[in-house]
Amino acid sequence: MSAEKYRLRRRLMLPDTKCLKLLLLLQLLPTVVNGMAGVDNLRPAHIGHPPSCSAECGTVGTCREAGPNTSECNCPIGWRGAACEENYLSACRLSYAPGAAMVPIYDGDVRQSCECHRQWVRHLNRTLCSVQNSPDGPNCFELFQGHRPCFEREQLPAHMQLSAVPEEHEEGVSYWNTFREDTPEPHKRRQVSRSEALSVSEFRVRVALPPGHCPQNCSDHGMCMGVKTANDFANNVDATKLSEDAVYQSECHCYAGFHGPHCGEAHSICFNECSGRGECVVGFCKCLPGFFGLACERDTVYPAPQGDGDSASTPTTPQGALRSRLPGRIYVYEPPTTLLWQPQVHLHHFYGADMHFLSMLLPDEVVRTQDPWEASLFMIPTYTLRYGSNVAWTSGAATHVLSLIEHVRTAWPFWNRTDGADHFFWSINDVGTVQWAHKHPLLETPIKVSHFGFDATHPKVWPGA
Repeated sequence: MSAEKYRLRRRLMLPDTKCLKLLLLLQLLPTVVNGMAGVDNLRPAHIGHPPSCSAECGTVGTCREAGPNTSECNCPIGWRGAACEENYLSACRLSYAPGAAMVPIYDGDVRQSCECHRQWVRHLNRTLCSVQNSPDGPNCFELFQGHRPCFEREQLPAHMQLSAVPEEHEEGVSYWNTFREDTPEPHKRRQVSRSEALSVSEFRVRVALPPGHCPQNCSDHGMCMGVKTANDFANNVDATKLSEDAVYQSECHCYAGFHGPHCGEAHSICFNECSGRGECVVGFCKCLPGFFGLACERDTVYPAPQGDGDSASTPTTPQGALRSRLPGRIYVYEPPTTLLWQPQVHLHHFYGADMHFLSMLLPDEVVRTQDPWEASLFMIPTYTLRYGSNVAWTSGAATHVLSLIEHVRTAWPFWNRTDGADHFFWSINDVGTVQWAHKHPLLETPIKVSHFGFDATHPKVWPGA
């Protein structure tokens, strides 16, 4: 075993016997699969085909497998519909132009219009927070976003609001400490100064600037950022009293997928560069016709077995031949982007263990199977760090995972077969899922993989876990 693989496996936090079985399986997969060479030749051939969607879907999106004998159009983040025709995050974009860049909602260094935040609230309440049966339901968005300043162009209707930072003397613009009208103290909504709203770091060391203050408007793929100069540091002993006319040096803060001094150079932030079978669109693989999947790694869907699809323990082919569940085969679900927005892939980042695992699993045609009816394990991609923070229990990570589980158990028969005991997901937030046990019954049964190293058996370290 190489040192790199050993270190990766040492990072897996495996607090119960189910997780130990998963670790054992991961360690034995090469041996198991090599010993099964030729097994597929002894099994009846499965008849599969690509998923089928409307021709219009392929213009912007990619057809995905949505369940047994079911396909639907999967779209880049911010779009949905049978042909990706609904622009449900229009206020998060920088211009009205088709294909205009969208500001990243989860980036703390970015300032958005207040309407952009409201659109995210409506989206999350529709697709995520509605599955949470708890008092936090109405405020679910704040689990993800918290209270951040925003701006409004008061004379424009909601659908025409944009997230390009207003010019300094632009008329009809108001600045606010939060987008919510019903926020209680100490975050009660109030107007603030422009400099306070656009400050993205303590003591206003950095501020968001209008696009035109940076060369080439950062190519519409980044936020223009003002960085406090050394002269300002020298002349402002009390940095909290930084004047409105402070001098900043402008630079581009590039959005994911772009780099360079003007954010004009693109790079792939998708898994395995979409396997050479598609185009990476801000973390979404727009696949060539005939391919689909998180990395365009798939080309076939398999029909549900004859009879009761829920009794998947002894499924049959359409011809009636028995299908066998093969040990060591993993099926990876592909949730829609309205539920799971793929983040930038950090393969070597401390919090990138789940990304690294998926990047190795997706192209592995021996371990990963396209046929869920023969799988012995099912992976639910979660990207929990993107949907909260590094501290899982103070963020929306658990609520986010609940929404994915609810989607999987509704769209597919496999979760209900074992109550999720043969399903697993990663939680790469700090302390993993140690405080999730009593949040919801659905979070108790699946296998949870983390790289942190603590669990509920350490009460002196994590009281109440």
